This record gives sequence, structure tokens and C-alpha cells, in this order.
Amino acid sequence: MDARRSALGYGPWRLDTVIAQHRRLVRAIAQGDADKAALVTFEHTESSRLDLLAAMNRRGMQATRHGRPDCRKAVAAGRWRFRSCA
Repeated sequence: MDARRSALGYGPWRLDTVIAQHRRLVRAIAQGDADKAALVTFEHTESSRLDLLAAMNRRGMQATRHGRPDCRKAVAAGRWRFRSCA
């Protein structure tokens, strides 16, 4: 996943969102609020997933049912450089 994220990059304002989410998580842990920490963690992973899907969409890729990218169209259009997808 890290390689895919590195190749696709991040959407605008993603870094600001990540920092805010991490601060909320640290605050919840410091307060001993496990439920809040779990909710913030879920929100963080969900927003990361949505940002990654948006990045894939910008490249002309689509996620398949199994979560793997269907990047054949992107390969054909020259927008994907990894052979493993062809």
C-alpha cells in the first residue's frame, strides 16, 4: 500500500487532515478515552481510503471488488508505470 500511495501521491489538504486526525487521536489516548480513540482511528483510515481512491480515479484507475486496482486502462493510456498492473 505504501508503494501505491507513494506512486499516486496525496490529495490537496491531505497533510493538514492527517495532522489534525493524529492530534485528535493523541488527545483521546491522553484522556484515556478508548472509544474516542477508536472512532478517530476509524475516521482516519476511512478518509485515507477515500483519498487513495480519489487519487486512483485521477489516474484513470478503478478499484475492483477485492480492493486491488484495475489499472489496465491507465496502463494503456501511459498513466501507470508499474508492470505488475499490466
